[in-house]
Amino acid sequence: MKLVLYLVLEEILAATGKEKRCQQSKTAYQLLAYGLKNELGIEKLPDIAKNLYGKPYFPDFPNIHFNVSHCQNGIMCGIHEKEIGVDIEKVLIYKENLAKRISHEREWKLMCEAPDEEKNRIFGRIWVAKESYLKQQGTGINRDLRSLDFSACTQDVFFQYGCRFQIWQMKDCNAAVCSEREICGLRVLKASDL
Repeated sequence: MKLVLYLVLEEILAATGKEKRCQQSKTAYQLLAYGLKNELGIEKLPDIAKNLYGKPYFPDFPNIHFNVSHCQNGIMCGIHEKEIGVDIEKVLIYKENLAKRISHEREWKLMCEAPDEEKNRIFGRIWVAKESYLKQQGTGINRDLRSLDFSACTQDVFFQYGCRFQIWQMKDCNAAVCSEREICGLRVLKASDL
């Protein structure tokens, strides 16, 4: 099975707060079900369990790995035979105190040397790379983020920590995937396709 990513780039519902997050999560799992059906012929979303750190998995399908992410402007789902991590975030605003708290010294140097108009872009790319890596590892954010160096994130594709990263920068969001292998496709859908 090849790594496949599905992406819905649109604001999901006009709801706010918890209701909106619940709807985004529901749509993310509809996207996963859509991907499983289209890629593997699995008609019904299998039972989902969570590991010690909260990463979801299929107990009845140990050879199928997946990860979902959602933000205000989109939903992303990756399906693969190996561990995978995906993250999508609305365009982040560079805040020096936050950037300093999460940045490896090389990342911090990269942001400090960047022109002001580039700081948001670099900060957002660093964030989605770190998040996708931690999700791929299945640990969540349980370590000092400054220990992870993703200063190579200015490239759309790069290798770090034995993984391959790919980052997309879109108008309203940044997205990243972390996996051991190259993705075979990014399929952009509308929520109405699900």
